[in-house]
Amino acid sequence: MFNGKISVKERQTIYIDGSNFNSRKTFTQEIKSAFCFEDSLNIKNWNVMQDCLYGGYGIIDYREEFILIWQNFKKSQHKISEKELREMLDLLQEMDHIDLVFY
Repeated sequence: MFNGKISVKERQTIYIDGSNFNSRKTFTQEIKSAFCFEDSLNIKNWNVMQDCLYGGYGIIDYREEFILIWQNFKKSQHKISEKELREMLDLLQEMDHIDLVFY
C-alpha cells in the first residue's frame, strides 16, 4: 500500500573550476581531481573520458545521476580554444545522467 512518501536518492554535486584549466590536458586534470580518479588512470582521449564519466571510477557509481557545476565558465570561454571548448561541452552534454550547470 502506498504510504504517500516517495524515496528519492539525492544526487551528488561535483564542482570543476574553469579558472583551473586552459586546455584539454588541464581540463582532464581538473576532472580527475574533482571525481577523485586514481592518478594512474590514463585519460588519453575523449572516448576514455566519456567511459570514466559513465561512472564506476572515483566517487560516482556506474550511470549514477549527478550535477556537475562548472564554476567560472566565462573564464574558460576566454582561455580555451573554441574547438576544445566545444568538444568539452559536447562530451558533457551528451551524457544524460549529468546535469551540467554553469556559473
